[in-house]
Amino acid sequence: MVRPVVKEEQLQSLDSIGMEDLRPEFVEQVLGLRKKILHAMKPKEINGQPMDGATFIHLAEQYIGALNSGSVPSIESSWTYICRSKA
Repeated sequence: MVRPVVKEEQLQSLDSIGMEDLRPEFVEQVLGLRKKILHAMKPKEINGQPMDGATFIHLAEQYIGALNSGSVPSIESSWTYICRSKA
C-alpha cells in the first residue's frame, strides 16, 4: 500500500486528518482491502452456532468477569450461558 499522505507532519497526525486529505491511491487500496476481507470472511461459530457482534461482546464480558474475579474462564460454560440467555 502507498503511504496515506505525502507530508511527514501529516503522517504523524493521521488520527486528525479527514478522508479527503488522504492520497486517493491509499483510499482506493484500503477500500479494496476492506472489500476483499469482508467477502472472504466467514462468521465466527462456536458449536455450530453463528456469533454476532452483541454475542461476541457478551462472551468477552463473561471472560473479563471471570478473569477479574481470579477465575479461569470456561469457554464452554460461557457459550452455553449465552445460548440459553438468547432462547
